[in-house]
Amino acid sequence: MNDTTNLKAGWLSDVPVNLADRLTGIGRLIDIPRGQAVFGLGSDTSEFYGVAQGVVRLEVAANGNEQRLGQFFGPGFWFGELRLIAEVPRLMGAVAATDVRLMQITQSGFNRLANEFPDLWRCIALLSAQHMAMAIGAADDLMLSSPEKRIAAVLLRFAGRRHANPAIQPNDTIPVTQQEIAAAANMSRASAGNILRQMAAQGQITIEYGALLIRDPEALAATTLN
Repeated sequence: MNDTTNLKAGWLSDVPVNLADRLTGIGRLIDIPRGQAVFGLGSDTSEFYGVAQGVVRLEVAANGNEQRLGQFFGPGFWFGELRLIAEVPRLMGAVAATDVRLMQITQSGFNRLANEFPDLWRCIALLSAQHMAMAIGAADDLMLSSPEKRIAAVLLRFAGRRHANPAIQPNDTIPVTQQEIAAAANMSRASAGNILRQMAAQGQITIEYGALLIRDPEALAATTLN
């Protein structure tokens, strides 16, 4: 798929076609190499982004905690809309987990378009609601009593198979370390490593250096329910 098709695969698929075309028409495509920040946690930049190619990682820190991995997002995902709504520092940081191509929309360009099409604000509210639902789902997963269930839920969420927009294609190659998976599941690295090796032995995943491949998402989903 081309960049425009990718950008319209997620949230924009729920936006009226003419408005989606106008929105992508005011943006510009930018390429960001792996490991470079898109924006920092707490920054006051105000651009709004959509993922055309590659994978972005969002990092969070609250209540004085260290910055940690929160989620991965691939083509079709849009993020950074909170700065369009409220002039507050960024609540998350965004980093290119792979080489990425993003569509960047400036706040001034967005505001001009919203003045012409006020319904654009309703579309942004829909996007924020989708992000809130995802955050609530992730928090709920952390309350699963079984560590196996928490690990399975984290892997499915990181792959875009849990609490995700169904219009976005999953990304079953996750550029993540075992330590990051353990932290996301609120577990020790040793305990998480044992569970991941068991999942690998059962053919559900493949563990690689700095990455993890989802092989049997149906089995992982069943783990979250058993």
